[in-house]
Amino acid sequence: KNVSHFENEDRNQIRNGEFWLQQTLINHYRGIRSLPTIFDVGANNGQWAINILKLNTNIDLHCFEPSEKTFATLSKKLSAFPNVTINKIGFSNKSESIDFYENDAPDVTSLYKRFNSKNKCKTKVKLVKGDDYAAKKNIEEVDFLKIDIEGMEFEALQGLETCLRNNKIHFIQFEYGEFNIQSEKFLKHFYELLPNYHLGKLFPNHVELRDWNLDLENFRSANIVAINKNSPDLIKLFSD
Repeated sequence: KNVSHFENEDRNQIRNGEFWLQQTLINHYRGIRSLPTIFDVGANNGQWAINILKLNTNIDLHCFEPSEKTFATLSKKLSAFPNVTINKIGFSNKSESIDFYENDAPDVTSLYKRFNSKNKCKTKVKLVKGDDYAAKKNIEEVDFLKIDIEGMEFEALQGLETCLRNNKIHFIQFEYGEFNIQSEKFLKHFYELLPNYHLGKLFPNHVELRDWNLDLENFRSANIVAINKNSPDLIKLFSD
């Protein structure tokens, strides 16, 4: 337990640094961009989105939640915000409708069945490429991309290939953990997919940028960040 605590293997958004990261980026963009664009991919019931809106409502927030049941809850919480676009779709590397396992709770609905889960219920969801969504909405830049979709983070990033290649996404936060076993995606694959980014691990009050090494492949719950190499202000912000 001590090692797990030290390595920040924690899904709680208050303790694991996710809300600290929101505060840090919101403070940074305030005064730099009048309306920073933020993607919340895997918005679930809206806890992450609600917290970032408490920090600043002057953002262009796009939320994505493909599960119909969870989307209904999300819509109720966010429908009052005029600057929030709520989408009943998920991100992947191609557009398709596919079955998802509901697993044990809404926050672990996934293409993959959770280990030791007895819930065999499935739900049909719609997935799209992020590049297609950005083009349709005329979104030129994404200041903050958060992805928490239980093992499909790699495919979601593949679907944003054009945006990534053209340095249109400045900062990324994605989840790594037990679902990467089922998806068979190592952190090494993310490092190779994101050559234009510095990658590292999120801690409660800092980011530790790291080169890839074998010890990182432990499939323990973690949030990984990727900072665009063409964003020196963000690199300095999280390197000091």
